Amino acid sequence: MEVLYIATAILFLIFPEASAEASSIACTALKNVVIKSLFPMMVLSRLISHARITARITGRLAKSPLWKKLNLSDTLLPAVLTGFLSGLPSASREINILQREEVITEDEGRKALSLASLPSPAFVILVASETVGKGIFRYLALVVTAYCVTLLYPSTKSRGAPASAKMTFTQALSSSVNSALLVSGNIVFFCALSCLASALLPRIRQASALFFEMGCGVIFARGNSLLIATALGWCGLSALCQIRAEAPNTDLAPYIVTRIASCVVLLLFEFLQ
Repeated sequence: MEVLYIATAILFLIFPEASAEASSIACTALKNVVIKSLFPMMVLSRLISHARITARITGRLAKSPLWKKLNLSDTLLPAVLTGFLSGLPSASREINILQREEVITEDEGRKALSLASLPSPAFVILVASETVGKGIFRYLALVVTAYCVTLLYPSTKSRGAPASAKMTFTQALSSSVNSALLVSGNIVFFCALSCLASALLPRIRQASALFFEMGCGVIFARGNSLLIATALGWCGLSALCQIRAEAPNTDLAPYIVTRIASCVVLLLFEFLQ
């Protein structure tokens, strides 16, 4: 890997135009992904998911057949709701803490991560989709796909876990800032890698953007619905690194399977339209 890092650094020196292009694209991606949709919802969703009124709602959700089939600890419900409301990697940090403190098992952790690690609904609906209706449909398809894939993995529900503590505004803001900085750093770096790859091989310009970073993939798609569907389903190598940074001890295999399945489902819907 060290050789790869050195080679990449040399290529950036040889192709300075790649970094110049990446700076513009990354700023657009940061505006669309982090500032416009992710960060505000990240703060609010953490406050909402840990509020007293939400505790009553999650208490009812915990008794629903859909949740019971997952065999996940009820303590994970706030984290899952946070992921659904604000998008990845919001839930990863809390899931990692619960797993590290042995409140949940490793099997529960990897399943919850797969279920809750979705692109931001605000980004999918308001930024990446041509219409609000299509955006809502895409997001619901992502949720259903994540749920179905999560069901495939076995786990034993943890018993007697403590109730989720109330989160203050400053706590939500602080943890969200850390997560937003992590997301922003990954977007900048992987946008640069994408631009470098396209400088070396111009023909794979769109494919490299889709592979490396979701926001850049949507920008490079230039309205192509098939490419946008692929970007939203896969979410990019950047998202995978964000989750790994927030949850270093959690198995990401179910998450990767979910992303591949999401690509297939969204592309299938595009072909059927």
